[in-house]
Amino acid sequence: MVPSRRAFLRNAGIAAIGGLAGCLTDDTEPKAVIEHIRLENHRRETGYVFTVRILEEDEVLFEEIRELGAAGEGKAYADFESPLSSPGQYTIQVDVDGDSANVDTQSLISESKECLRLQFYLGASTLHHEHTSYGCK
Repeated sequence: MVPSRRAFLRNAGIAAIGGLAGCLTDDTEPKAVIEHIRLENHRRETGYVFTVRILEEDEVLFEEIRELGAAGEGKAYADFESPLSSPGQYTIQVDVDGDSANVDTQSLISESKECLRLQFYLGASTLHHEHTSYGCK
C-alpha cells in the first residue's frame, strides 16, 4: 500500500527533526571574557595561601597559588589580568583556609555584558565573591 502524501510528509518531518537533534546546540550563548581576578585577604591576624583555578568543563585551564599576607601588613592581595586569552563557559574555583567558592561565569554575563571582573576576599568568617559584568567593546 502506498502511503498518503500527508503520512509521507509527517514521517519526513519527524525524521528531519530527529536527525537534527544532536546538531541544535546553542552556540549563540554569550561566552565570558575574564578580564580581571583579584584575591584579597581581609583578615588582620595572619596570612593565607589562596588557590585559584579556571576550568572549562572538567579541564583546568589556569591555576595559580599565592600566599597573601595579613591585611594591613605587606601585600594582602593578588591580581590576575586577562588570565585566559579566549572567551568561554568557565567555572572559577578559589580555595583558602578550608573555604571554597565556585562561580559559574555563565550565570554572571549576558549578551551585552560578557566581560567580567571578579573579586574573591577572605572575610572574618568566610570566603566572599563579587563581580562586575560589562560590555567588552
